[in-house]
Amino acid sequence: MNKNTVIISILSIILIIFNILLVGCLDKNELPTNGIVIEGKGNYTSIKNAIDNASKGDTIFVYDGYYYETILINKSIKLIGAGNNKTVLIYNKNISANIIDVNANNCIIEGFKIIYDINQSENTETVRGIRVTSSKNKILNNTILNLKYGIEMYNCQENIISYNIFANNTYGIQAYKLYYNDISNNNFSNNTRYGVYLGYESQHNIVTSNIFFGNDEAVLISKNSASLNEISMNTLIDNKQDINECCGAEGLNTIINNIYKN
Repeated sequence: MNKNTVIISILSIILIIFNILLVGCLDKNELPTNGIVIEGKGNYTSIKNAIDNASKGDTIFVYDGYYYETILINKSIKLIGAGNNKTVLIYNKNISANIIDVNANNCIIEGFKIIYDINQSENTETVRGIRVTSSKNKILNNTILNLKYGIEMYNCQENIISYNIFANNTYGIQAYKLYYNDISNNNFSNNTRYGVYLGYESQHNIVTSNIFFGNDEAVLISKNSASLNEISMNTLIDNKQDINECCGAEGLNTIINNIYKN
């Protein structure tokens, strides 16, 4: 490893820690009143109400605030928060296990902090930040914290998951039957099981240019039907295990040009 690579890795760690500290120190009193707008259509009092009134192709802007909602995205829309340290979606015991459930294609989710609040509920056993069962979506620039599953993906293809922070979850991303998805330029830190898990029938996915720091396992590919995936150009720092193929997946994927530092 050359001197420039070491410097880049150190700067990446500093960036991860700074982002986690920033999003973890919000004061509710500093945030203005909640507000939701469908571009060109008007204001709404909840994200759910805005989605119900939106049409295919609409953009919904969610302003600074704390939102205790279950969100079902069942039409092709853009859901845009004010930033991943400003617009906060919080799980509590009074809503379902998916904070955001995406079953429509061609959606964008960007600019949210999605978090499990231990003051509201005691059990994270099945809580998902985002569950995706559709295709050609983009999940960008979000911070996802303290959940059982940061993102769970099932039977979907051609999604882009980029520039997100996954920290202190059990699983950063868990996926089954995942095809031709792009997981890139994310930060995965201190997730207690896996940063990224690719399970059965996950094929032709790319996991590239991510930073994995302090996870139990950075990447796990499991089952002989999980094959033809590419794990490349990731930076792996102080994980208990880095990249692991098991249970029939051994040698069926391309693992190249990753940077390891322990």
